[in-house]
Amino acid sequence: MVVKYCASKKDNWDMVLDGCIFAYNTLCHESALYTPFEIMFGRKATLPIDLKMEQKAMVVKEMMVLKEMMVFKVMMVLERMVLKETVVKEMRVLKEILVLKVMMVLGMMVTEMMVLEMMVLKEIYEEMMV
Repeated sequence: MVVKYCASKKDNWDMVLDGCIFAYNTLCHESALYTPFEIMFGRKATLPIDLKMEQKAMVVKEMMVLKEMMVFKVMMVLERMVLKETVVKEMRVLKEILVLKVMMVLGMMVTEMMVLEMMVLKEIYEEMMV
């Protein structure tokens, strides 16, 4: 590996040695079926690309949480609107029922007044006939 990286300049091998060692230690070997890093430390190596992917995954997760919160808020607003509309409809129905009851009561009162009038007129008529 070092030879390939230092083909043009043979005096900078010490600059690429750490990267080559890390690359070698993080490649899976056929004989062991694990990387030397995994054998040595008991876990997979964290590569710089892994950190970038982890950051992107965190951003995506945060975006999903924000999306879920927005959907929840929209659903709550819609639910309130439906509830308010239902309450308004129910109040209209109750108002109509109240108006009908008042009209019925007034109708009864008028009928009772008419009956009383008729009774008074009958009494007056009977007194006049005597």
